[in-house]
Amino acid sequence: MKRRKWMLLLQMAAVLALATGLAAPVQAAEVDTARGTSLTIAFAEDDAADVQKSIVADLSRGGVRQFDAELYRVGSYTADGSLITEPDFAELDLENVVAEALAAYEKQQQEAEANPTPTPAATETPAEPTPQPTPDNGHIPGSVWQGVWDEKAAQAVKLIQQNRLEPATTVQINYETCTDTTARYTGTAGNLVCGMYLVRLPALNGAAYRYSAKDYLVSVPYNASLDLSMPQTQPDVWEYEVTSYPKLDRHSYPSPDPTPTPRPTLEPDEENTPA
Repeated sequence: MKRRKWMLLLQMAAVLALATGLAAPVQAAEVDTARGTSLTIAFAEDDAADVQKSIVADLSRGGVRQFDAELYRVGSYTADGSLITEPDFAELDLENVVAEALAAYEKQQQEAEANPTPTPAATETPAEPTPQPTPDNGHIPGSVWQGVWDEKAAQAVKLIQQNRLEPATTVQINYETCTDTTARYTGTAGNLVCGMYLVRLPALNGAAYRYSAKDYLVSVPYNASLDLSMPQTQPDVWEYEVTSYPKLDRHSYPSPDPTPTPRPTLEPDEENTPA
């Protein structure tokens, strides 16, 4: 029964519209494609985890005051909320990403059924069963949903490199002091065409560490109700001013090669003195 339900949902996916790595419900709100949109990219120190604070501080100590993020438009929205793949990125096939995500989840379910988790011994406390998504209540695991979009981002990067594509625009990210004790890096691109954008950030050198960010996709505008990894209870509203907080990965600088110890120089008669 469970398999039949998901196969039915998979067939229905062909008629769903798509957004931001987000699958649109059948009755999604229309997109105002003529409305001004913006994307803000920020690395904030205030109201953030300690590790994020340390990143901002380390980059500042390393002398990083500004850098550019590149935005590539891989898809554009129509007024009815459908996402159409841009010609340069046709291989991404964004029109069918919902079906791909559901197929990936179906495959995961089949593999789990073929290789069930061993039943715990009687002395062990049985694990709580994980609620399974259904067409009635449902969503798919975030790891599956995000994995599909990570693959799309990687495909887009490959096309950019192969065809030497230029970004639609760039965002200048600047260091700003918020208060006496907090600071952030932030920048905004305005008047964007409604669509799906690939964000690419440069490698950054802080005082103590190097940083890199995985290229990722973001929807401008954004509609929280369209996320298949969440229960479908979010308001069906498009947000035209979007803020993204990229995750930076920290890397240690290479250790310098140890300075070799110089070999002592012997005086000529010391070299010729018999043992």
